[in-house]
Amino acid sequence: RERWLNHLRPGLKHDASGGKDTYGWTLAEDIIIRDGVERVGTNWSEIVKLLPGRTDNAIKNRYHSPAFRRAMRAIQTGRRPVTAELPESDGEENEEEPGEREAAARYFAPGTVVEYLSQVEGEVGSFYRATVKALRGTRATIIHDVLKDAEGCEAQERVSVRFLRPEPPPIPVNFENELSRVRKGGHLEMNYLDGWWQVVVRRRLANDRFLVEAELYEVQHEVGADLLRPGWVWKHYEWRTLD
Repeated sequence: RERWLNHLRPGLKHDASGGKDTYGWTLAEDIIIRDGVERVGTNWSEIVKLLPGRTDNAIKNRYHSPAFRRAMRAIQTGRRPVTAELPESDGEENEEEPGEREAAARYFAPGTVVEYLSQVEGEVGSFYRATVKALRGTRATIIHDVLKDAEGCEAQERVSVRFLRPEPPPIPVNFENELSRVRKGGHLEMNYLDGWWQVVVRRRLANDRFLVEAELYEVQHEVGADLLRPGWVWKHYEWRTLD
């Protein structure tokens, strides 16, 4: 029965490698866990009823994890946690595409300011500013602007250039006026927890505020125009917007 509940039951969330219950935890799920513990303590068999697709064992492990504590600190401060335990590599080497090495040397030379597409669970779909420290083939060592390592120094990470893009063009001077013409469902990026998150517009509110949604996490935010910018896409080595 335990193997069924924790490993085989249909509907469990899987990660890409086949592991169980490690599929990106969202901030909304962390809040449900926090609130559940406040109400019923560490009664995981009760809290699991609030999180379809998770197991009580997975929820318990999440609650005791450093990632959960960082998420709670982020909620308290309104900022992304500044201490990170970063991997040395983002995974196995991928086969290079034709021209990829040459493009990497052109656009991601050492000293270049870039934005990194986070691969950390709960941050997928968000970009963070960094600087390229070194480039070897199609893999770069980057220095994060915000994240610090355990010693309080600027965090460094070795990543594939496929997760990098050059610093986007400046926000247009008349962008706030252009926002008035953005239709429902229009794609933008929102500044949140020191990164830029991909969102869509749900509706315009009073006082130049907007209701936007991070569709990947099904979480909505009410924000001012000063926290929004065009939804940029770096594709085929040139900048485009999604709309």
